[in-house]
Amino acid sequence: LVINVNVTSAHTYYRQRLSDMWMLNRGEAGDIPLASMKNTDCGGPYHLINATVNLIGPRRDPTQEPSEAFLFSRRFCGSPRVEYESTENFAGSGIISLADAMAISGAAVSPMAGLKNPLLFYALLLTNARLGQWIPNPGHHGFLSQRPTFIRAILSYLFQVPEKAGYLYVSDGGHHDNTGIEALLQRRCRVILACDAS
Repeated sequence: LVINVNVTSAHTYYRQRLSDMWMLNRGEAGDIPLASMKNTDCGGPYHLINATVNLIGPRRDPTQEPSEAFLFSRRFCGSPRVEYESTENFAGSGIISLADAMAISGAAVSPMAGLKNPLLFYALLLTNARLGQWIPNPGHHGFLSQRPTFIRAILSYLFQVPEKAGYLYVSDGGHHDNTGIEALLQRRCRVILACDAS
């Protein structure tokens, strides 16, 4: 109940397998800090990594959607409802690497996906069977504990407005926007090329 819930999930294993498979410049254990990506300096695209922030709980505004697109990029991380923060400040001492963002973006196994089935939701929640991560809320400006624990997650769920919680549960971008186009529309891009690889 007091251990870091991110350490006991399958995310680390999943992240490492994705990193081993897809990252060519692995560095030390595949940890390329997201804030140090220099691909645009070489004429490459500016990466926008799409995930979903799950904003659920009894204190949630029922007029709002229970999830929203969450963006990981070289310069900023966050979403409109929970605010954005510069990736360097958000990542702190290297919490968010390219491999982390990539794994979170594809983290399809999630208790939040089973919200319509309470038995599935609680089974996944209690066994910590998930691939998403509890990450610091970019809009949280108060005291933040060193790690997200099961107790803190439950108390936050029950007693806090989701957008103001210290930690947010972020999972597969496809739980909200499978194409990742929403971030491009918010940027008012004039030309968008989208390819559905599913």
